[in-house]
Amino acid sequence: MINYLMSGIDKENGFTSEQAASLKKDIKNNIIITFIASDFDNIEKTDKNKNLLIDAFNKAGINFKCEYLVDKRVSKEEAKELLSESNIVFLMGGDTYKEMQSINEYDIKEDIVSRDLIIGVSAGSLNQSKNVIYLDEYQDYKLVKYEGLGLVDFNIYPHLDFKNEEFLKEIFTVSNDTPLIALPNESFIRCENGKIEYHGNYYKVRNGVMIINDKEYSNIKEIVNLK
Repeated sequence: MINYLMSGIDKENGFTSEQAASLKKDIKNNIIITFIASDFDNIEKTDKNKNLLIDAFNKAGINFKCEYLVDKRVSKEEAKELLSESNIVFLMGGDTYKEMQSINEYDIKEDIVSRDLIIGVSAGSLNQSKNVIYLDEYQDYKLVKYEGLGLVDFNIYPHLDFKNEEFLKEIFTVSNDTPLIALPNESFIRCENGKIEYHGNYYKVRNGVMIINDKEYSNIKEIVNLK
């Protein structure tokens, strides 16, 4: 099994050269992919994001035989059938809690984790953890905890921006409950049969302390000035 935890994908340019090169090694052309919507009810947004992702794959030289989508337009039975035909599952970004809630409601957790290749971005990466934890912007930044897909036993925090003090505070707050790996948008993690590969910069955060270049930083303003 191979799974990708991506932080972000550029909406205009698609995958970075490193993201594209890694994906091309793992994905053969003319196979089937199924996208899992983060919000099963938001059809317009889901279709727009799906088209952006397909365009990103095309720019990377990756073309699929079929591109399926699971949201409220398909039944639970149809969702299971689509996933059974698929080589790849792509967990889309957006509302992290709603995505996992819908996966559980449709009873497709095992159908997803049984695929050979699973790719997630943002919310889709968070939900790959055994125990998901984050501050939810859709719930007034309430600390949310629940059981995820269990593909990895660590927790990432996507969209790291060293110039965003409020977001750094958010990461530090969550790190008091669980260790985190904070990822800038260009970075990603590739796991193959339990072996973890880090691509791009990543930063470990634990108990309100971030490791940068082997040094510990607990003062957020110091980090902002450093970067």
